[in-house]
Amino acid sequence: MRRYIRGWRRAILFASLGVVSLAVLGGAIWQSLPDIMGGHLPFVAGLSAPKGLPPAMALDAQAGRLVLIDPGRNAVDVLDTRSGRFLPSLSLGFPPNSVALDARTGRAIVITASTVATIDVRSARLLQIFKGDLLGSLKAVALDERRGSVIASVDRSPLPDAVVVFAGPREWPVGHTPRWSPSTSPFAQAFSGGGYPHTLAVDRRTGNILVIQTANNALHIVDGRTGKILHITALSPAPVAEGVDPQRGTVFVASRGSNTVSVISMRTGAILRTIPVPIGPSALAVDERTQHVFVASDGRYTPSPVIKKTKGGWIISVPLVTNGGDPVITILDARSGKRLRIIPLASIPTAIAVDSHAGRIFVATQNSSLVANAVLILDSRNGHIICTLPLGVSH
Repeated sequence: MRRYIRGWRRAILFASLGVVSLAVLGGAIWQSLPDIMGGHLPFVAGLSAPKGLPPAMALDAQAGRLVLIDPGRNAVDVLDTRSGRFLPSLSLGFPPNSVALDARTGRAIVITASTVATIDVRSARLLQIFKGDLLGSLKAVALDERRGSVIASVDRSPLPDAVVVFAGPREWPVGHTPRWSPSTSPFAQAFSGGGYPHTLAVDRRTGNILVIQTANNALHIVDGRTGKILHITALSPAPVAEGVDPQRGTVFVASRGSNTVSVISMRTGAILRTIPVPIGPSALAVDERTQHVFVASDGRYTPSPVIKKTKGGWIISVPLVTNGGDPVITILDARSGKRLRIIPLASIPTAIAVDSHAGRIFVATQNSSLVANAVLILDSRNGHIICTLPLGVSH
């Protein structure tokens, strides 16, 4: 009888620890993994960015517009980068998940879990919003400007998650409702093994799609015409951001679990270099003109889960997320990987964009309560903060 009671106490203790770990992490993704060490895990084990990230942003340098999404307000903000003034905010009714920009048409594509919206960035006018019929939840979006197509990732749990491709906004006349369904996609590349595709990017020279699956710690390079997976690259734990340098044929991937940036060949999928960065990388942007890489770090340490096999099965313990440093922007040389400069910040960076011609860095930030609050504009040459613009306020 005593052994029975001790067993129940042990079970309750493990259950309590599991609940606390999940509550603290927030951003952990619990999904399935392949066989590990000869056994099968029923669930587990990949970390994404902390809960509360983005807001994400997209920059149209030619039009002088910066588009930001704010899930906390169900809103989209458009900043006139030349005057430093926000245009009136747009409400979508649902939390936006991702944004992409078609500079040729001056339209932004913003997705929520179930809808797709197009916005004229010059006037900050909502052109149309329609519902996708993809049997899942939309998570991330990217744009292939050369082909004019839109790429989206879909969480179709319990079915395999997928990346799908559709005709882009050039073929979406205002007043016409495009049809987003499996039947209208040239291909739908399925990704199994747990964890929806977390981030998407496109190599504009080849049209290949770069897909990060955070739960599987992997980068997939996908043929943008056929959907065939060309290369799969194993990444450091918790990859959360990527930036493409088409000139050099490389992609930079920031990983929170190891506090590193991996430089990967888009032609072969090989890791060319791994660069240590300050604690908690959360966003990344590449300046093709200066060959600089800007990495935003929030100073929060996100450890990987510890997995142990016991007689009773698998035990997964997740260490607590802790503050291990200060929020900063790190500037790297894209050619050598050398650290050029570190710019200290007063608030948590969540997204970053670079206007190479104007020499400006745009950083979306959150306060300590993980509420989106401002955009910082910095001089990319010396790192000086030019101004701070509160989000959600027309100036």
